[in-house]
Amino acid sequence: MNINRFAAIVLIAVGALLTALLSVSGLAQGLTREEVAALEECRSRVTETKSAEEASDWASVERLATREIRACNASKLPTYMRTNSYFRLANALYYLDRYREALQTADECIALYYRVPACHYQRYISLLMLGAVDDASKEAQVARSVSTQILREQPEPDSVPIYQSWLEQQKVTARNVLKALEGRP
Repeated sequence: MNINRFAAIVLIAVGALLTALLSVSGLAQGLTREEVAALEECRSRVTETKSAEEASDWASVERLATREIRACNASKLPTYMRTNSYFRLANALYYLDRYREALQTADECIALYYRVPACHYQRYISLLMLGAVDDASKEAQVARSVSTQILREQPEPDSVPIYQSWLEQQKVTARNVLKALEGRP
């Protein structure tokens, strides 16, 4: 499973959760109209970004994820869920070969909520592409540790195989990036 497929799974889950949050009458009654509207705007932006991501239109993902970050940060969406927007932006910047910006966005994601393995892995891969192999190695250890903690704490039968598959793909991706760096002048 590649990083794009994992991001799509996360995106679908966030969209489903937002829909559920908005449709549960008890929770919706506790929110103001403005708060419900902000959540709906966030969900709309997530869906729009997802379409561009599925098309691998990275320039559009960059533009749309930036809007998504603004919309979701303005909502009552939990912090850990808002990190998905930062991850999508960092991923787009990575695919646009803008590694410094991808690293900066991954750092923002980690600052927002530390326990997001996807942002640590994005930071790791960006550091590799920038030639900071020692720092990348340290970040890979952090990402692995955070991933392991989460898997240990939340062993949901349906999510564990998906997550483990994604982690395996990250290892393959990292090896490929290292090979590419070895061939650089």
